[in-house]
Amino acid sequence: MLSLLSRLLMRLGKFVARHWAERIIYEWLPQPLKLPFTRRAERDADHIGIMLLGAAGFDPCAAPRALEKFGDSKRGFLNTHPSCKKRSQLLSQSKIMGEALELYREFNPGQDSTEGSL
Repeated sequence: MLSLLSRLLMRLGKFVARHWAERIIYEWLPQPLKLPFTRRAERDADHIGIMLLGAAGFDPCAAPRALEKFGDSKRGFLNTHPSCKKRSQLLSQSKIMGEALELYREFNPGQDSTEGSL
C-alpha cells in the first residue's frame, strides 16, 4: 500500500510543479529533443512526491523501493522517464532523503524512519 501511495504522490508532484504548462511549451519539439525536458520533469515530480510522502507522515524510505518494484518500460533510449533504478538512486541520495526524513520527523515527533511501515 505504501508503494502505491508513493507512486500516487509522485504523480501529484507533476501537478504541483505545473509540468502540464511546460509540456505545452515543448510539445512541438521532436521526441529526441523533448527527452531531457521530460526526464527532468520526472525527477522533479519524484522529488516533490517524496517530500509530500514525508510531510504526510509516511516513511519516505519506501519511495525508492516503490520505483524499483514497478520497473521500466522496454522503450530504451526513447523512454521519457529516467530508469526506475536511476530514479531510485536519486531519491536515495542523502540530501534528498535527508530533507524528506526531516519532514517525516517534523510531522511525526518522536518517531524515526521504520523502513516503509504504515
